[in-house]
Amino acid sequence: MRRALLVTAVVLAGCASLETGPPASVEGRWTGECYHCSVRTFTLVLTQDGERLTGTLQAVEPSGLGNLPMVLYDGRVTGRVVRFRTHGVDGVPHGTPFGLRFTRGGR
Repeated sequence: MRRALLVTAVVLAGCASLETGPPASVEGRWTGECYHCSVRTFTLVLTQDGERLTGTLQAVEPSGLGNLPMVLYDGRVTGRVVRFRTHGVDGVPHGTPFGLRFTRGGR
C-alpha cells in the first residue's frame, strides 16, 4: 500500500524552533531526512509569500511514494517553524505526523 505524508512541523537547519517573530525566510531548495520513516531522504522546494508556503516534497531514493513530487498544501511558516501537509501518489492521507530535518541547498 502506498502511503501519503502528513507533516505538521519541519525543522530547518539554521532555524531555531521558535514560533515568535516575523516569518523566517525559507524559500528555496532544501534536502533532508525523515526520522522513523521507510523513506530517509527528501528534497523540499518551497515558495514563500509572507507566512504562506507552497511547493513540493519528493523522495530522493526509489520508494512506495512514487517518483513524482508531492504538492504541499496548508503550508505556513510561523516565526521559525514550518508546517505543511501533502498527499502521496494515492491522494489519500495516512498515518501519523512525523518529523523531517532539512538543510538549505541540495540536488
